[in-house]
Amino acid sequence: MMKTNPNVSANSTGRLKGCINLMRPKHWIKNALVLLPVVTAHQIMNFDILCKAVIGMMVFCFLSSAVYIINDIFDIESDRLHSAKKGRPLASGAVSLGIAYALIGILLSAVIVPCALFFHWNPVAYLLLAAYLLANLAYSVKLKHIPIADITVLASGYALRVYFCSAVTGIPISKWLFLTLVAGAFFLALGKRRGEFRREGTQTRKVLKRYDAGFLDKTMYMCEGMAIVFYSLWTLDGNSGTLIFTVPCLLLVLLRYNLLLERGCDGDPVSTLLSDKALLFLCAAYGLIFMLLLYI
Repeated sequence: MMKTNPNVSANSTGRLKGCINLMRPKHWIKNALVLLPVVTAHQIMNFDILCKAVIGMMVFCFLSSAVYIINDIFDIESDRLHSAKKGRPLASGAVSLGIAYALIGILLSAVIVPCALFFHWNPVAYLLLAAYLLANLAYSVKLKHIPIADITVLASGYALRVYFCSAVTGIPISKWLFLTLVAGAFFLALGKRRGEFRREGTQTRKVLKRYDAGFLDKTMYMCEGMAIVFYSLWTLDGNSGTLIFTVPCLLLVLLRYNLLLERGCDGDPVSTLLSDKALLFLCAAYGLIFMLLLYI
C-alpha cells in the first residue's frame, strides 16, 4: 500500500486555503447589494425575479474575486510592505502567479456561463459587467495612483451592482436611492483611504502621498451627511413613510463606524464590520427593523 506524503498533503491544503483567501469570499457580502432593488420593490416573493437577482449576485461574486486577484498581482510589492496585507497569499508566496492566473480564468468562465444561460438577451447587463471589470483593470494599472480617480472607481462598484440587478430584473431604481448609493459609496471609499492614511502612513500606497488628513476628513463627513439626507428623502419617496424610522438606526451604524475609524481601524467596510461585534449587531438590528417596516 502506498503511503501519502504528509508534506505533499500539507502543501496541497495550504495552496487550496491560499486560493480561497485569494478570492476573498468574505468580501462577497458587498454583492448582497445586487438584491437591494428586489427587496425595496417588494418583489422578494416573486420567484422568477428573485432567481435572476440571486444568479446576478453569484456572477458578481465570481467577477469581484477575479478583480481582487488581478489587483493583488499588481500590488504584490506594496503589499509586502503593508502591516496587514503582507500576509495575503501572493505577497506571502503561499500562492504562485501561475495558479493566480489560472484562477482568474476559471472565475471569468464562471461569470460568462451563467450570463450566457440566463441573461443572453440583455446587453445592458453585459455592459455593466464590462464597465465594472474595465474600471477595476484601469484602477489596478493606473487609477489607484491618481487622487479622486481611485475613490471614484471604488465607489462606482456599489452603484454598478445595484444597476446590474435593475437590468436583469427590470426593476427601476429610485433617483433618491441612486443618490444615497453614490454618497454612501464615496463615504465608504474615503473612509477606507482615511483609515489607511492614519494606520499605515504614505509608504504602502502611492496615492496617499497626494492626500492629506484634512481633505479626507472633510470630504468623508460631507458625503456621510449627504447620504443621510438622501436616504431620509428616499424613505419618504414612494413608501408608506414608516421607513423614516430607520434613519436613527442608520445613524447609530454610522456613528459606530466613525468611532472605529477614530480608534485606528483600516476603514475597510467588510473587515471593520466582521471584526466588531457592536457594529455587526447594529447592522443586523437595522436590517431587521428595515425589513419589518418595509413588509409589515
